[in-house]
Amino acid sequence: MIWSCTCCVREMAAEQAAVYAALRPYGRCFVRLCDKDGALWVTNLPRTGAGLRPAAAALQALDCRWREENGLWYIDWTASRWQRELEGLPQTAPPWPGRDELLPVYALCRLWLAHPAPLDSQPMDVLRAVRKLTWQSPSMLPQKAPVLHEAAAARLRSRQPMACGAGQMLAQWLVLQEETT
Repeated sequence: MIWSCTCCVREMAAEQAAVYAALRPYGRCFVRLCDKDGALWVTNLPRTGAGLRPAAAALQALDCRWREENGLWYIDWTASRWQRELEGLPQTAPPWPGRDELLPVYALCRLWLAHPAPLDSQPMDVLRAVRKLTWQSPSMLPQKAPVLHEAAAARLRSRQPMACGAGQMLAQWLVLQEETT
């Protein structure tokens, strides 16, 4: 059984609430986790709001960027915000996990951390996917780890930069999972 990491859920809720609070004065809208890996959040503000220019400035103040597609804004952190997010995270894998269900995540973490790359060359879709997974139910990451591992192995075989920032997020997540048992 994977234990719940409430601090990750609170972190996600706080980040999402900050984006929502920045956009809400400019129109009635929702802000949700994006189900695609091209962004962290999605909002329908362009369909419902009138003050898009001030809303865009509010997002910039949060160090977020966005792109519009089909009347929706897909919101992500800027490169500098991603850099700040990764700065305090572990650079090495934590000790071997005490629970077998964490082993696929641990193996993926070690793979990514073994291949450092500058942030601007890392696959940002992978970093976004892992960030969202760390914010969600703790059972999601072990379920998704094999697919992520296959994609990482394919990148490694084709000599493409690896998502070592995602490895850092996994290292932090693993530490938190071990602390909650």
